[in-house]
Amino acid sequence: LRGFGVVSGLLPADATALLRDYLGAALDAVFRYDGTLVKSGGEEVIAVFGSPEPDLQQNEKAVWAALAMEQAVKEINARRQGQSAPHCELAVGVHIGEVLHGFIGTGERMEFVALGAGITRASHYCKGAHDGEVLIGHEVYQKGFKIIEAERATVAHKELGEFHCYRVKSLKGGKPA
Repeated sequence: LRGFGVVSGLLPADATALLRDYLGAALDAVFRYDGTLVKSGGEEVIAVFGSPEPDLQQNEKAVWAALAMEQAVKEINARRQGQSAPHCELAVGVHIGEVLHGFIGTGERMEFVALGAGITRASHYCKGAHDGEVLIGHEVYQKGFKIIEAERATVAHKELGEFHCYRVKSLKGGKPA
C-alpha cells in the first residue's frame, strides 16, 4: 500500500478506519484464495500460497488474490474520495520461488515466517509497479498464461538493474470461481 504516511496526521479513529479498510480488504483477498498470511502491517502484506499445505492451484490463486486486492482498493478509493477522506494506492508483486517457511519461535511466541529469493523478488515487483498494477514473474506467467491477459514489462532496480516481468491486465474469461 502506498500513501500510508497520511496515517500519522490523522485522528486515531480516522487512522483506524483507514487501516481497517485497506488491510481488511487485502487480507480478505488472501484468505478467500487460500493464502497464508506471513506478515501484515502498515504498508505491507506478505502472503504465500500453497503453504503450509500444498495446493496445485497456488499460482492461479495468488494472481486471483492480487487482482481481488486491486479491485477492492479501487472500490475503497472511490468511496473514500467521495467522502473527501485520505486514500492509498496499491502495487502488487507475485513471484514463484523457493522459500523457507514455517513456524519459528519459542513456546511463548510462535510466528509463521517465509524467507527467500521468492519473497525478495515479489517485493522488487511491488516496488517497480505503478499504482494500481499487478506485476508477476515470468514463471507465474508461464504457469498461468491460459488464464491471464498480461503484457511484458521491464522493472528497473537500483541494485539489481533491469529485470523482466509481466503486467497483468485482466483474467481471460472473467473472474475466478
